[in-house]
Amino acid sequence: MGSGIEHDPITGEPIMPTEDLSNVKLDPVLEYKLSEQDFQRRQQVMRQVPQYAAAMNEKNHPDNKNKDAKALSYTSVILWILSHVMFFSIVIGLDSISDGVVGGFALLIVLFMPTAYILMGIACKKFPHNRFAKAWGIVYVIEIAFVIFIARLIARVF
Repeated sequence: MGSGIEHDPITGEPIMPTEDLSNVKLDPVLEYKLSEQDFQRRQQVMRQVPQYAAAMNEKNHPDNKNKDAKALSYTSVILWILSHVMFFSIVIGLDSISDGVVGGFALLIVLFMPTAYILMGIACKKFPHNRFAKAWGIVYVIEIAFVIFIARLIARVF
């Protein structure tokens, strides 16, 4: 009993003597001991102001100048516009257009519209900083939400 090692009163495990950490510099995240030089260096790094403005400036990002991103985005927009032109030409001129033309336009709309959405999805995924792809992707999402809203509204009426 006179060995000088204290024991935890609950678990009975020996309590090992700990060193005095009052004058030791600790890493604020990992809490391990640092030399004075490392501590000073970390303090300087922690005091630096993050460059959010530079990170958010995507105007000069390489994705905006990438030819593949432009090709995917422009192809998507062209297909989207063509499908809308065909759809509205069917809706406006339904009486004067023959059944074969209406069927052909409907087939092209069914092919062009999903292809436009898929190409824009690929452009946004491969080139996440491309502003043109982001903007048109948002337009597509708004259009899909609007179509779903109108379809549900029409379904309630009938």
